[in-house]
Amino acid sequence: MQAPDTSQEHASARLHAALGALDSAMIELDEVQKKFDSVSGRIDSLLINTAKSPTANLGANLRSLNARSEVLRKALDRARRNFASARKGYHQASRAYASKHEQHTDALAAARMELADAERCKGALSRSISSWLDPRDLGGGTQSAQTLKGHEGSFGYLPINPARFFDLLIVLERVLALDADFDDPVLRHRPVRFLDVGCGTGRNLALVRSGNVLKTEALAGFDIDAGRIAEGKAAFDLDTELSVADAMTFDYGGHDVIYSFRPFHDPDMMQQYESHLVASMQTSAYLIAVLPEDLVRFPELSCVSGSRGIWKKTG
Repeated sequence: MQAPDTSQEHASARLHAALGALDSAMIELDEVQKKFDSVSGRIDSLLINTAKSPTANLGANLRSLNARSEVLRKALDRARRNFASARKGYHQASRAYASKHEQHTDALAAARMELADAERCKGALSRSISSWLDPRDLGGGTQSAQTLKGHEGSFGYLPINPARFFDLLIVLERVLALDADFDDPVLRHRPVRFLDVGCGTGRNLALVRSGNVLKTEALAGFDIDAGRIAEGKAAFDLDTELSVADAMTFDYGGHDVIYSFRPFHDPDMMQQYESHLVASMQTSAYLIAVLPEDLVRFPELSCVSGSRGIWKKTG
């Protein structure tokens, strides 16, 4: 990873220091000028008063004031030189900062362009992967078209965008790396047992396996659609990982990470499913829930990433 460029920060610090020096020089010059003006005024006043009414100690007073005036004049010259030097330093620091700021602005614009290009590349790769993994799911469709035949209230398979799926895994991996329940003496986290609910052909399991974002001990997925399961076993070499099962009765214990992309479009069925899921999950297990119904109602679940829908069973 490239080290952050701190040159603009240094230029900003130098400009701040130069501005402080200029401010101090201005204050010093103003104070010395006032003292010099005061002594000069006293000399003028003495001369005027003496002209009207001469005094015996005129010479002594003038010599004293002239000596004081000479000292202040030299101090004033030094203050003016200091002010000129500080002003020059400020202008130099200001030009250097302006140059660094322009460079930073150009670099930021280039970085934004690179990020936009990376997002476009990410989208293109995601669409390409989807076309290879889910050729018959690309059309989407209405809720009625997505309803699984013979299972009212259930969705047919809903494929998640591969890029979004990897985003979820990356966030989860960071969470696991900081979780003492998943500590490992060598790896960032101990290998997990990953389950995909309503997995369809198991394409997400294939992504987990090939992407290597999470360290896994075992992969498993189930779907109530036997045709999808048979297709996935043949297509992705997941013969032992896939099974036919019902989300309403499946035992979710024994899995560290459970991925669930709303298997039911009926709200009552979703609530029933979530109640069973949370009840049978093991403590310390994580749930990645895409489009859940209402997980906030479960006090035993703690949300660790609201924007990503990642929950942990803590009670």
